[in-house]
Order: sequence, then structure tokens, then C-alpha cells
Amino acid sequence: MAKLARKKKIRGGHRASATRMVTHVLDAIEHPDNPESTLTKLKQCKAALEEKLDTVKQLDADILDEVDETDVENEIGQADVFKEKVQRAIIDATSAITAKEVPVRGHSSIVTPPPPPPTLPTAATRVKLPKLSFKRFNGDLTKWSTFWDSFESSVHQNSDLSSIDKFAYLNSLVEGSAAEAISGLRITATNYDGAIAILQKHFGDKKQIIAKHMDTLINVDAVASQNNIKALHQLYDSIEAQVRGLKALGIESDSYGSLLSSVLMNKFPPELRLIVSREVKDRQWELDELMRIIEGEIEAREREHPALMQSLTRCQLEHPLLLLLH
Repeated sequence: MAKLARKKKIRGGHRASATRMVTHVLDAIEHPDNPESTLTKLKQCKAALEEKLDTVKQLDADILDEVDETDVENEIGQADVFKEKVQRAIIDATSAITAKEVPVRGHSSIVTPPPPPPTLPTAATRVKLPKLSFKRFNGDLTKWSTFWDSFESSVHQNSDLSSIDKFAYLNSLVEGSAAEAISGLRITATNYDGAIAILQKHFGDKKQIIAKHMDTLINVDAVASQNNIKALHQLYDSIEAQVRGLKALGIESDSYGSLLSSVLMNKFPPELRLIVSREVKDRQWELDELMRIIEGEIEAREREHPALMQSLTRCQLEHPLLLLLH
């Protein structure tokens, strides 16, 4: 226990030191002095923060191996808060350094006024990116293709961005197992390609993605009642999302629909299955046709639902005893 207490005390010292450096970074950005001295200060703080982050990460790992199970969750939570704060400061420092190095390296004979201090209101501004609307990637294989297509076109292939800016943005857009996969890499220009390679290897394998789509289709939750319109809509959307994901990978529904149609139809209430059976004359069901019919039935129930609720409300007002039955 004495050894564990000592490690925690050492970590506390490093965290406190890093917190002071974070404050120095913010002060240098918000209240710049001489451009060259500010640039030097930012570079020093950035390098020190990267070193502190590596040190604290190692201490966190050592401490997690020794603490009681009841303290594990609290330890991880504190570690994540500290890591996010330091990484944010490193990104801020990197962006400010990039902005300040342009006039210093130019050696122009024309004296120009220094640029105004950056306000850095958002993550996108800090890395000189436009606002982007795609979602964070949490490691779900079925979401990788959509995430990567958006990231590749908006960030990865953006020639106006440096590699470290791209890495900073990538790091801010991953979470869960995706964030863990690249957590061991420092946010540097040389590590960016390595981070992309790791994510592609873990989450970009086409066979694994197809298998995950199929598994999700087979294990989607069933809906028992045809009156549960919200659940029916969610079930339909879930199936449709997997079908579209497979299609984007070049897997058409006619190549697997005959195998999964019966399985998927059993996810819907008996009343809807009966309607589908009446409308589909062929013995072999086609998934696209089944989904078209199901979609139409759900939409019809959605249109009917407000009328039924309005009718029920009128009846309850005219016959108060009905209120006791609902």
C-alpha cells in the first residue's frame, strides 16, 4: 500500500505541473507578448505537456494494476478528464504555433502588423477546419465506412491542413474502442499516418464489416405488438440501415435476402406478417419487396394513429368512466 500511495503522490505532482502548463498555454494565447517570445513559450509548454502526458499515462496504468476493484472506475474517470484537458491544450498550442510561425519564417522586408490574438471558440476553429456535421466514431464496425468517407473527404484529403492538425481533429472525433486503439500515439505529425493505419486495420476490414452487418440483422430486437408504432419504425429503420450498409459494400440484398427474409419477418408482429403473406404471391420472398410492404403498413398506421387518439379522447370526455379503463 505504501508503494501505491507513493505512485499516486508522484502522479499528483505531475498532474499539478501539467495543469500549470495548461494555464501558461492559455495565457500565452489570450495575452500574447512579443511574437517570438510567445512562440518560444508555446513550443516549450507543448513539448513539456506531451512529456507529462506520457509520464502520467504510464503511472495511471501502474496504479490501475494495484488499486482495489472498487476504485478502478473512479481512477479511469479521473485519468480521462486529465488526458482530455492536456490534449486540448496541446491542440491549442499547436494551432497557435502554426499561426505565429507564418510571419516569422517569411523574412519579408515589409513590416506588417501582428495578427489579432486567436479566440479559438471551437474545436473546428482551433485546427483551422470548417464546421463539420458527421458523428464521432465509437468503434462500431457498421459505422466505419460512413465515418471514414466523411473524414477522408473533409480532413484527410484537405491539402490546407497539416498532418498534426488532421491528427488533432481525428483524435477529437473518435471515442470508445476507436479512441483506445490510438491512445498510445502522441499527437504529432509523424504519428498521423500510423493512427490512420491502426484504425483501418481494426475497423476497415470489409469481411469483418459485412459479418457485423449480418450479425446485427439476425439479432435485431423483435416487436410483438402492431400497435407499438414507434418500435415498429425503429425496427424497420434498423434493418434498412444494415441493408444500405451492405449495399454500400457491394453486397446486394438479392444475394442474402432469400436466406434472411424469413428470419427478419419473424421480428415483426403476426398481423403484419399475415399482410405480407397475402400481398407476396411468390413462394420465395424478396427482401426489398417485403421491406416496401412493411414500410407502407407502418406509414399507414402512423397516419391513422392521430385519428385514433383524437377519437379516444372525445370518447373519454363524453364517458368519464373510460378514463378509469386506460
